[in-house]
Amino acid sequence: TLVYPFADDADAAALLPAIERELGVFAPFEVSVRATGRFPELLYLRPDPPEPFVEMTEALTRAFPEFPPYGGAFDEIVPHITVAGGDSKLLDRIEASLDVDVRVRVERAWLVHDTAEGWRRHTAFPLNGRTRA
Repeated sequence: TLVYPFADDADAAALLPAIERELGVFAPFEVSVRATGRFPELLYLRPDPPEPFVEMTEALTRAFPEFPPYGGAFDEIVPHITVAGGDSKLLDRIEASLDVDVRVRVERAWLVHDTAEGWRRHTAFPLNGRTRA
């Protein structure tokens, strides 16, 4: 999650070139996922290092100040990969069942939309830069 909430499906099309411009300056990077974290009613995975995600979020926030991360409700950007939402007992069970040790190369960011059928990919934005901005 880089910026949420963001433009709805109808408005996003006009923003695609600017999103591509902002994210295209970032270079692909390696990230490990080994640890979990919690927000109230949310279990997530912690990417390591978190800095590339923070930098991309900050770039998008500068480009689109009308869409602050999490509606401006939090001061800190916490990069995360959502696993599940629910009450703490459910999240405890899910977390206990996880054995995560993954290393991946991040080469693109996706614009996704929440639809009646669930989250759906809309547009991919390749990370084409030589260094992180």
